[in-house]
Amino acid sequence: MNALEQSLVLLKEAGFNVIGADSDYLYIEDTGCILRSFENFTEYAMIVIWFITGALLIGWAFALIRGVKNDINNNIKKLLVIFMILSAIKPAINIVFGRDLFAMGCKTVNVSLADVNTLLEQREATFGANSSLYENIEIFDSGAPEGEAPDINRANEIIQSLQDLGNWMPDGGGVQMSQTSSNMMSFSGPVANSIVSTSGGEIIYSYPDGSRYKHTGGALCWRLNNPGAMTFTPFTKSHGAIASYNGKFAIFPSPEVGRAALVALLKTNRYQNLTIAKAMERYAPWADSNNPRVYAQTLASAIGVSVETRLSNMTDLQLQRMAEGIARVEGYTKQGTREKIQ
Repeated sequence: MNALEQSLVLLKEAGFNVIGADSDYLYIEDTGCILRSFENFTEYAMIVIWFITGALLIGWAFALIRGVKNDINNNIKKLLVIFMILSAIKPAINIVFGRDLFAMGCKTVNVSLADVNTLLEQREATFGANSSLYENIEIFDSGAPEGEAPDINRANEIIQSLQDLGNWMPDGGGVQMSQTSSNMMSFSGPVANSIVSTSGGEIIYSYPDGSRYKHTGGALCWRLNNPGAMTFTPFTKSHGAIASYNGKFAIFPSPEVGRAALVALLKTNRYQNLTIAKAMERYAPWADSNNPRVYAQTLASAIGVSVETRLSNMTDLQLQRMAEGIARVEGYTKQGTREKIQ
């Protein structure tokens, strides 16, 4: 199987609708296209209706054989009405929008085949010929710096940052850290007690001694002392979050508090009863433009366990490593500047 064929197979297995390819590009349909979702729903609905029709016809046939009175004409009329309604939905939508909306199709994305081949070569060189391409695709989300577009280099950077995760220790433990990774427990600075400002992408923290520090640049989750890019909820508030950013993400008073909240979340019953695969569907859902399947596979592979491993069966160290891996995927290692301003 050549690189193009492998790419097509893996993309389809990952849930992408690949509508074509040429010597330069793969053409992938928007997976969130509402038109495609509606067409799929209509097709499934028709299959169900045909199944019900067949079952009813068989039932009526047995009823006739047994001499049971049955208003077949009335039942057939009801089925015809259902078929007519389903058939009329598409034309009705086109009339409302004033054009053949479905003929327009869904938006397509052109993926450079040269980039795909480069990714395959990098993956094979790092992890061997049997590695999977889909583990590299769309595994980043809210932790990426604001305005930064996902690209092939970002995916490869994440893979590199997770290479030592299976040997990582919370206290450093003599493990040689890669350039893109970070010992999350190494920070031992003061704990803020309030937030002064969150404007312009800058976070200004106020401390009990009256000093103020400004976080600028780097990943959003780094500026927020929020390694897991956790949202501001009653849970994160009860675990030390002191404010919210843009009404969504939690701001913690220090990196340690943010990390402790992430580990605590993974130890709740809400997550302990789930496999890694299901846990990431909850933690980084599709609805938030994530790819939880890939997220889970990437983390599990780096830790050295299966995606079907339940969090309740993981050791405390493995959960710590999972939290560290989440932080790296979210972009926490992309740190900015911490400056004292008062």
